[in-house]
Amino acid sequence: MMRNLQIKSRLSLLWKKGAFHILGGSFFNKFISMFAAIIIVRVLSKDEYGLLSYVENIYNYAFIFAGLGLGNSILRFVVLENDIKKKKGYFDFAIKYGIYINLVLIMIVITINTFVSHGIEFSSAKGMLYIYILILPFQHLLDDFLLLERAMYANSRYAYFSFSILCTLLITRVLGAYINGVWGVIYFILIAYIILTFLFFYNLKKKYFEEVEAIKLNKQEIKNTFIYSVQYMITNGLWTLFILNGTFLLSQLSNSRTELADLKVAMVLPGCLGIVSGAIGTYVAPYFIKHEEDKHWIWKSFLKVCFITFVVLTMLSICCLILEKFIITLIYGEEYLTILPVMNLLLISAIINGSLRYTIANILAAVGLIKYNLIASVIGIICQFIFSFLLVPSLKATGTAITEIIVYSIMSLVLFILFRKRFREARVN
Repeated sequence: MMRNLQIKSRLSLLWKKGAFHILGGSFFNKFISMFAAIIIVRVLSKDEYGLLSYVENIYNYAFIFAGLGLGNSILRFVVLENDIKKKKGYFDFAIKYGIYINLVLIMIVITINTFVSHGIEFSSAKGMLYIYILILPFQHLLDDFLLLERAMYANSRYAYFSFSILCTLLITRVLGAYINGVWGVIYFILIAYIILTFLFFYNLKKKYFEEVEAIKLNKQEIKNTFIYSVQYMITNGLWTLFILNGTFLLSQLSNSRTELADLKVAMVLPGCLGIVSGAIGTYVAPYFIKHEEDKHWIWKSFLKVCFITFVVLTMLSICCLILEKFIITLIYGEEYLTILPVMNLLLISAIINGSLRYTIANILAAVGLIKYNLIASVIGIICQFIFSFLLVPSLKATGTAITEIIVYSIMSLVLFILFRKRFREARVN
């Protein structure tokens, strides 16, 4: 009886802190993303979907440098700061200089796009990129707003807002595809981002900083903010680069829109496993920040997070394997059953990535040890290029999936060794 009361008490506490809101929000976000991806695949032809994937992939390369990572400083320094005026100072600094940096970044991308050729298969991407890059500052601002919600421990608001943003973007994305194909998607998403940015900025200011006068950062604080932000950007950028390289290398080495489209479809279900690791990572990060000096707490909590994530991801993967033929046939049609071998390999890589690579990297970033993630990311990218050039030309999408398994395993091992070395005293105790 007492044990049941303790369990209920813990569940109630998790509900109040917003853990279930984040998990539920992540689940519905991923479900809606998958649903929208299904509709997009149905509306656009394979050629069109391959072209859209190519444009979005190039855009995401540019987004790596958005704001030089200043948005990430919001999560760390707003959490550590107790004075609401100083919290606003960090937030205002990140927003203001993030905008300046993004405007310069847009001009750089436009200039490069003007003089670079995308090849015959993707030649029409040049004009599309001129418009798509304009989304960058608005997407970055929305990301900053959501990071502030997390920094204020407003997990419920974070879940609700991220869900509503995603729904709006995906609805406009599908409508754009129906009305005018790839061009419709691009224009509708740009308009949606602009509207959402102004709406959420007004709500955020009113909620946290109404009539609050910000305390400006001093030179040392500005220096610390930039150092942390740039380090975080480089680390996350290398990881994002790794993800983007898989798609980019396939498009270049296969020179096929349809091959690229097949890989994107095969990635949908494995990508859904990120619900668990992403939700848990989002929830626990602020608590690891608060306990960053307590090595024993960090090691103990790290083991729990890894174990829980691994068990849940493995169970979900088994369910996918059992139902995969039914799901693919129902959603995409029998013509896409050929992607099953690739998808099964991607499920394995998703387990390795979600339970080990992502979890360790997320905790290391939370406690300020970004340099370890940087080391693992550099090693991962080098290995990715090596195995991609060895496997993709002959195996195509299958080669990309095998490369992911190998590289995620290497990165996870490197991160674990570095993590254990850092917290070995706590491990011994």
